Amino acid sequence: MKNRILWIPLLGILAIMNLIGCSKEKELPPTVTLEADKTNIKANGRDSLTFTVKVNGKETTQGVTVRSDAGATASPTLRYAASEVGTHTFYAVYEGTRSNALAVTVSRIVITLRADRASIRPNGTDQVHFTVMADDEDVTSTAAILRRGESETKLASNAFAIDKSGEYTFYATYQNERSPEVSIHVGAESVVLKADRNTIHADGNEAVTFTVNADGHDVTSAAVIMRRGTPDASIEGHTFATGQAGEYTFYALYDGVRSSEVRIKANAVALQFAKQHCIMQFSSATCASCPIMTGAIDDLVAAKPGRAVPIVFHVRKHCFNYPALYGVVADMADALCPVWPSALVDMHTKVNVYRTATGEKLNEAIWIMNSYAPAQSGIALRSTLEGGVIRLTADVLANKAGEYRFFAFVVEDGVKHGQRIASGDDGINLAYIHNHVATYPLTATGDARTGLSLGNLERGRKVTRTYTIDTRAYTLQRTVDLSHCRIVAYTLRPVNGSYVIDNVATCPVDGGSVGFRYVK
Repeated sequence: MKNRILWIPLLGILAIMNLIGCSKEKELPPTVTLEADKTNIKANGRDSLTFTVKVNGKETTQGVTVRSDAGATASPTLRYAASEVGTHTFYAVYEGTRSNALAVTVSRIVITLRADRASIRPNGTDQVHFTVMADDEDVTSTAAILRRGESETKLASNAFAIDKSGEYTFYATYQNERSPEVSIHVGAESVVLKADRNTIHADGNEAVTFTVNADGHDVTSAAVIMRRGTPDASIEGHTFATGQAGEYTFYALYDGVRSSEVRIKANAVALQFAKQHCIMQFSSATCASCPIMTGAIDDLVAAKPGRAVPIVFHVRKHCFNYPALYGVVADMADALCPVWPSALVDMHTKVNVYRTATGEKLNEAIWIMNSYAPAQSGIALRSTLEGGVIRLTADVLANKAGEYRFFAFVVEDGVKHGQRIASGDDGINLAYIHNHVATYPLTATGDARTGLSLGNLERGRKVTRTYTIDTRAYTLQRTVDLSHCRIVAYTLRPVNGSYVIDNVATCPVDGGSVGFRYVK
């Protein structure tokens, strides 16, 4: 009985100890594991991964929270997507127990801009179409396509067309990401050079006219026409003339595209230049007989236009005269004048003033010079005027090889100044109109009797010279109206040891031009 009593407390103690041991087993923390179907997603807000949480080896979503070290959380379905690039560490929490760490990388999306063609034509209708890809997804409808330039220009659609040639650069943006650039060339696909003739005469005057077409459009004004040579050289404008016989090859350049070649043949011609005679009259406003010479010259010119070109030099030393008329060419006039009063045909044959026979004497002098010094050169002139500055371009073509020289004067028509026409107090015409008045020389330092050298010219080879006459550099005692002024230019060549005028040409100073004149 006594022993039974002792076992009762012992059994109680054992029961309590058993209860305590069972309680400690129930308080052990669960084992929480975090997994994912992938650990790398794109930062597009749509690409996602799904977490799996296991508690003591069993999957569960109840009572589970998945969050990152940056505070991001997965959805209740344990799905996660992101729009920002980065790497984050996630873990799961279940009843206060934290899982293993899992690193998730959010990668940048790759934006690509694609074009369906690399070049288009500059007609405003030919188009290139763009496609914007975010990785493998077509996002054209929501992306922005921009054209590079001084200011970025957003396209209104995914198509681009323009009527101006050039290189154009584009890029796309999508979700703050930018694509690499794409260049589109806008230019002609084909360029064609056409000529209005295949042969010309090598007279320096007859010209071939070129036309350049690009994709069916006339682009002559914007194209460059090249002549083959060593090296190749561009021609001025879209016409070509030459004084040298031979075959010439041309091609056109437009928008970096080269046309096929066109060959032109220039045939040799007999250079028979029509001769115009230069009549230099030496005059004075106080000379009553000078108007007789003036009238005879005017009648000769009117009777056969193109036969002669007058220049009236007002002298200073040979007869009393007025500075308003002789101006800055007085010294040249005095040096040229052979006797007083007179005229000089082609700077060789002198003609005096006759009361009734002056015209006849002028015709005799012209007949003499036709035989003594027939034209061996032709002159073509082009003149422009800007701000009182005359720019004269002269082409000279020789039929006979040899030494040639050149000189010119600016003459004014319609100069109103008193002129004695008879003796006595009432013999002055105050309303007299002077024409062909020598006003400015080609150069103040040149000698009109010998001119400026053109060198030794080859037969049939044209030479071109450009001269500038700055009228602002001269002071005259009359107002010169340049709209009434002409260039009178002449060539000289040596005949029997002295220079004579070979040929002469004239044109207005402001926009005037004249070509070579040939015997018809």
